[in-house]
Amino acid sequence: MEGRKLQTEGQLDLAVAAYQEALKLKATRLDTRNNLAVIMQKKGLKDIAEQLLIDGLGLAAKKWKMCKTQKEKVIVADDWARLLNSCNVQALQQKKFKRCLPMARRQIQLDPDGCGYVNLGVALEELGYPAKAAKSHLLGIQRYGLKWDKPEELIGRRLNNPLVSSQLQRELSNLAICRLHTQPLCVEHWRLLLSRLGIANSSWSMKELPWENLWKGEFCNDLLIWDELGFGDALQCLRWVAECGQRTKQLTLMIRPELLRLIEQRLDLPANCKIVPLQKSGTPFEKHEKHCPIMGLPVALADGQTKISIPSSQTDHWLKRSYRKKKGQIGLVWAAGEKSTKDAQRASERRSISASQFLKHALTWKERWGIELISLQLGKDENIVAELIEANRIKQLKEGGDWESTAKVVENLDLVVCVDTAMAHLAGNLGVPCLLLLNRVHDWRWGKEEEPVRWYQRQKVLRCKSSDDWENLLKEADSWVKELLHE
Repeated sequence: MEGRKLQTEGQLDLAVAAYQEALKLKATRLDTRNNLAVIMQKKGLKDIAEQLLIDGLGLAAKKWKMCKTQKEKVIVADDWARLLNSCNVQALQQKKFKRCLPMARRQIQLDPDGCGYVNLGVALEELGYPAKAAKSHLLGIQRYGLKWDKPEELIGRRLNNPLVSSQLQRELSNLAICRLHTQPLCVEHWRLLLSRLGIANSSWSMKELPWENLWKGEFCNDLLIWDELGFGDALQCLRWVAECGQRTKQLTLMIRPELLRLIEQRLDLPANCKIVPLQKSGTPFEKHEKHCPIMGLPVALADGQTKISIPSSQTDHWLKRSYRKKKGQIGLVWAAGEKSTKDAQRASERRSISASQFLKHALTWKERWGIELISLQLGKDENIVAELIEANRIKQLKEGGDWESTAKVVENLDLVVCVDTAMAHLAGNLGVPCLLLLNRVHDWRWGKEEEPVRWYQRQKVLRCKSSDDWENLLKEADSWVKELLHE
């Protein structure tokens, strides 16, 4: 009890000492072993954490065989399931998804009301089985014992405490993403994705929950559109802003400061629209009659349709651009940025190619076709890029600018070759030819290879045939670079 109290208070070193002392007195304590492993994982001592968990699983199996009563089995099952959950969390972080499958299934058997279905669903999605993952998430949601006909009815459902409420919304969001993998333009799935607004525990302490006064496309006096996900999501959904202006007297677009100049100078905004910067704290929607997160616009504007309609531009671009003579330049992005959550970071790593592997191919493009390479990559692999800059083999986008500064560089490029980052959306919105490189398992918005979703007219999408098979994809990209350069 002392160790758990110290752990809850954040006094991890003291908690470790208390747990170690408790294990000296009784080495078979499964809950103590699990709690100690969780702390070691947080401290980055992964090998120690893994050994504690492996030993714990062995002890749990032995204790299970020795149980003589059902009561004893219930106690052991509870501790065993916790150990399995910690093992699953560690395996997911280490991207050992196949290892998760048997452990998650065993966890479900021992504790059907725990997180086993969530772990199983995440692993299945990462392995490229979205339909099976969706089924697992749906079964997991049923353990809450709530009455509903469709999962959408659970969006914004307040439960007995903020932690449980946010966990339900997270699982609904997971379900939405899995379903979007198979039907990326389904309005119902986009609507279910609005559950993401309740993932943060703080959402449940607001005076107004995020779904109250959520705009559904009706005419109103005062509408706020606010920026709430990644830069790429915002750039992708700018195309719907103009239509919103026709459905309200006053439109406010609240956007992150880094995007302000880009939108002010390049997007054709309705006359009744004003742009304001998004604040880092507080709830943006409480002072407006109606509000809508920017990625919720396709749902609000669906008007009863079952499939999202992608607006087409009269030109090949949504943002204004200047046309200049081609300079023989290619912009490069090979890695997604660092993310604040474990799930997002795992997805970021899945999208990224090693700098050495990517740049090896890029340098051959330079040699074969006499083009200039411009690194649009910021904050990663600086040593590798610095050596190439010094050797005059590549140039680097200057840091410290906003998206308008970046757009001034990108609009003058002949081609952008990138992984799935906001750069793909910037190039697409500017009408700059773009070669987008995707892993086998990738973000749902791009659709399946046999049914791709085309967001931008001048974008070519290439996909790995197997997970992380970047080398063969880059070989395929070699020929496409030549073709796209001579469009």
